[in-house]
Amino acid sequence: MACSVDYPLCTICGVRLYESSELEEPLFAQGPSPWYPDIWKTSAIVISGPRWPSYRKGPVADDSVSRYVASPSWDPGAVSIKPGGPTIFTQFSYPPGSHDNFNPSTESHWYFGVHSACEDIASVVMRTSREARIRSIGDLWMTLDQRCTKTDSEHRFFIPFLPNIPENRPGEPINLSLRRYYIPRDAIPGDQADFDDLYQWWEEDPLFIPDLTARLLSNLEKCKPADDACLQSREKFKKLPQEIKDNILAELLNQPLVLDCSYSIPQRYWKQAFEDIPFLWDLNDKILNEKIREAESAGTEWDWEKITRQLMTPVTIVGGTSQFNPEPWNYDQVGLDVPHGLNNRRRIWQILEEMYPNDVGFEDQPRNSSTSSEDGHMDG
Repeated sequence: MACSVDYPLCTICGVRLYESSELEEPLFAQGPSPWYPDIWKTSAIVISGPRWPSYRKGPVADDSVSRYVASPSWDPGAVSIKPGGPTIFTQFSYPPGSHDNFNPSTESHWYFGVHSACEDIASVVMRTSREARIRSIGDLWMTLDQRCTKTDSEHRFFIPFLPNIPENRPGEPINLSLRRYYIPRDAIPGDQADFDDLYQWWEEDPLFIPDLTARLLSNLEKCKPADDACLQSREKFKKLPQEIKDNILAELLNQPLVLDCSYSIPQRYWKQAFEDIPFLWDLNDKILNEKIREAESAGTEWDWEKITRQLMTPVTIVGGTSQFNPEPWNYDQVGLDVPHGLNNRRRIWQILEEMYPNDVGFEDQPRNSSTSSEDGHMDG
């Protein structure tokens, strides 16, 4: 179930927003700006918009959602608006007129913290994923707002809190929990006093991933000789109209793929599917082309089908019954050796693809109804 936490956190991915002085800063020469592995956790924004049920069934207009660069604070739930803005508390219900100098509002409003990296990934998901059901900042706000409203109205947690999200699929009975953040419960900030031993891949930068292409392509294997049945299937595929082949390839990336390879489609089409995986938008073309030429020079083919199936494996809910022995998903489980940042990117990507407005099942209510406390704290 949802829980109160000790520090501001990202309402998308569930990982803490860190104040920069809390983290070590070993610098690396990566691009024009200094970079270090933990910097992504200190780069944050807050978003604010209309509160349910003021927009009833929606949709929420993009221009009604405001975005502010923010710096996490030591205070529980607090972030500072930059530059020169006030310190505000995430998930605290502010009355109208509280921030007219920078966020004029005639209705009560609140703010949600988000990692800048998670915002960037959300933008890519909304633009490129055929599976996504959120397509705008208004859709994203409506989803987060209703999740937080639902959790606050049912549990009356102290702020900040991590909202429950659907464990069910669309069309199934609604079942809300924390399980589809895909991290162990003990890793949630504030849920346990000491969780440093659980530091794992969900703490890694999902946006800037050093050595991504070379490390990923090191998993490629050479194809084994195909049997007669596979060769016949490939010939049939080659004879299909191009439009049908394009549709088949597009559908390959719109569904979870089983790991067992059929080898019924020529490898060059699987290579195309690999290059079209939407969460691999930053592959290094030079390294990729060198890998392709390596196989051509040796007169062999890489097994693009296997690596594509491995990459498209869905993230699964943390297994195990003991909270002290969590078994979180990662790509190791399907035989891929990848940077931890890619594990985290895949997790966040799937969280975003699984979002949809009103996924907590609110019924339409009159505009003057209220569902949340005005002070953001638990009632006695």
